[in-house]
Amino acid sequence: MGSADGVFIWLMGLAGVGKTTIGHALADKLRNRFGETIWLDGDSLRGALAIQDHSKAVRIETGLKYLQLAKILISQSRFVVLTSIGLQRPFEEYARQNFSKYYQVLIEREMESLTSEKEFYRKDITNVMGVDLQPDKLNFDLIINNNKNRRVDELVCQLEKEIGNWLEI
Repeated sequence: MGSADGVFIWLMGLAGVGKTTIGHALADKLRNRFGETIWLDGDSLRGALAIQDHSKAVRIETGLKYLQLAKILISQSRFVVLTSIGLQRPFEEYARQNFSKYYQVLIEREMESLTSEKEFYRKDITNVMGVDLQPDKLNFDLIINNNKNRRVDELVCQLEKEIGNWLEI
């Protein structure tokens, strides 16, 4: 299957919003329905590549590597789902120029909820997206609010429906 046929879906959002959980469930649902689906998790990729630096320059360099990997994999699969923070203009520009079927999703939650629940935001670290680094304003195809009242399966069903409508399947 060539890159013109594959669909690249990127779930972006701040740390702790549920990207990994939702992305994994979405990839499973797409795989069960259509087969050939690859899920890439930014945290796992970062760990496998032993990337420790979270500066803006390294985030951009790393994110572009993820996109290059997705470009290779899309030729081998019907769907590639990437879950990572993203939220920077160079990624959106690269993806929109290099993937014929690209769907960009923001998963959001109230910052107060994230900071109260996630110890990560209370640690004495720097280069935290949403705290020290501000996300760029991007053009999302879909924005999903992952508040406490919604179950993962509801969010995934919404995502699958919206993607299906977009693809007209």
